[in-house]
Amino acid sequence: MKLIPAKVEDIPWIMMLEKAPENRNFVWQGSYEEHLFEINDPDSYLLIHLDKSDKNIGYSLNKFHKKSKNFEIRRIVVNNKGLGLGKKSMKALLDFGFNELGAQRIWLDVYPENEIGISLYKSLGFTQEAHLRRSDYQRGKYYDQLVFGLLKEEYQELLL
Repeated sequence: MKLIPAKVEDIPWIMMLEKAPENRNFVWQGSYEEHLFEINDPDSYLLIHLDKSDKNIGYSLNKFHKKSKNFEIRRIVVNNKGLGLGKKSMKALLDFGFNELGAQRIWLDVYPENEIGISLYKSLGFTQEAHLRRSDYQRGKYYDQLVFGLLKEEYQELLL
């Protein structure tokens, strides 16, 4: 698994993944302009996830908060479900956040309905830290969000 910075020409593909029926209820859909901003923002990491043959298998949007050394996984989407690509992508993000950026904590939020995602995060050692009630408003409806976090020392213990 390889992570590379997204380019302007990747934006239509990213938007297609976000709007796909199997993804749209679990991930926020960004506009072209928002994704362009993310590509140019020095604290954002809009990354394309590549398989061993350098084929696009997904993307993630991440933010590194330098002062607190917190790495936030804001979105992660893979295009072929059920093949273990989500887990491989998450492992690559954990390695990137902790080892390349020097994060001391990686966190994300997820809708409670995303049972597959929650199961994945727990299997990687994430701990549920909060349940935010009606904290997000999308498509005319309020949604709860669950916050999960993983500390660097917890990650290192999992590697042993």
